[in-house]
Amino acid sequence: MSTQAIIGQLPAQQFFCTLNFKGQQIDASNIISLTIREHVLDILPRIDLTIADLGHMIETLTIEDDDILTVSIAKDSESKAFLTCDFAMGDYEVQVQGSNQMLHINMPGNLMDTDMFKIKTRAFKNKSSQDMLKVIAQETGLPFTNPLKVIPSDQMTWYQCTQNNYGFIKHILKRAYVFNDVVLFYATTQNKFVYTSLNKEITKLNYKNAVYNVEQTEIKTDDNDQNIYYNSFDIVNLSALFNNVSSIGLQASYFDAKLGSQKAMVNFPFKLLTNSSFINKDNFGDIVYDHYYGTYNNLNLYSEKYFESEIRNKYLINNFFANSVAIQINADNQVQLFDKINVAIPSIVSSNNQNNVMSGMYLVGGIVHHVSLNGIYKKTLLLNRNGNNASTFRESSNK
Repeated sequence: MSTQAIIGQLPAQQFFCTLNFKGQQIDASNIISLTIREHVLDILPRIDLTIADLGHMIETLTIEDDDILTVSIAKDSESKAFLTCDFAMGDYEVQVQGSNQMLHINMPGNLMDTDMFKIKTRAFKNKSSQDMLKVIAQETGLPFTNPLKVIPSDQMTWYQCTQNNYGFIKHILKRAYVFNDVVLFYATTQNKFVYTSLNKEITKLNYKNAVYNVEQTEIKTDDNDQNIYYNSFDIVNLSALFNNVSSIGLQASYFDAKLGSQKAMVNFPFKLLTNSSFINKDNFGDIVYDHYYGTYNNLNLYSEKYFESEIRNKYLINNFFANSVAIQINADNQVQLFDKINVAIPSIVSSNNQNNVMSGMYLVGGIVHHVSLNGIYKKTLLLNRNGNNASTFRESSNK
């Protein structure tokens, strides 16, 4: 980063983060808080930025909707950036500090694209969800990838009626169909779109190891050490809510022009990363919510599994993402969304110092990058799976 004096520059910095706004560099020492969130359910990575301003951005540059902010984060000035992204900034809020001598500017934004939020009305005949999402990716200027070669079975006519591409993506994902699976589509901080499915991600063989060790969270000096070290973790479980609204079973009722009243049902387990699902076993198979639709016909307006796919997708997503383990890791670890992580979580009661119930395989559902005022960069992984391992007591009592 240039050492040239910058308008409104505040003293000192301890991390290497560059901000470029409308072609002007904003010194990293002005950052109060910078958080970038990417998640497999969010479609676009998001940024929340709070900076201290001495009038440069408000009075000199002028902030407008969709202004571009380029963020680059690296270990030091000599290292290659492990995150470089352009964000289109939206609304902003200005708070006056210190008798009008300083401003705090809060700015949210989304990963920059060329055509995500323009309203469109159009139709696409005889296309699959993959075909449609590939079209949208091309329109937004981000490359489309399908790394696990997911093949959908949802050929139909797709309508985009007074809807932007962001809303249309959500519309498509609700109705996308892959047998016994759910389609996911999201952009990454590597500036590409990924088309994939949950069960394909669960069953892939490659994984990384995450080990709890407070001593090893600094930058690794051994290039042969492939472990991910973390020094804190939190566990959030919403499976009780999930079991009340969808885990036990979902049903869709609709009218078929030839067959009359019909029902589509989802109430089965799917691929697990554990041996104990979060599904309420006592009530498994009971229908707790019934979806009602209109008419189905064979004019290629609907895919064969249209109604089933709507409830199946909701069912599988709610089941898998009801449980999260958040671990804070070193930014030097190169982790991407949907990486498979074998996590060893420490135990309070076990003699081998590992919580066997919570430890095991997870998928990376989200990544949070946070840079704070005092020069601390934090990288947090949000890990998901659809169950726990059975405890030692339960295993022995079942024998």
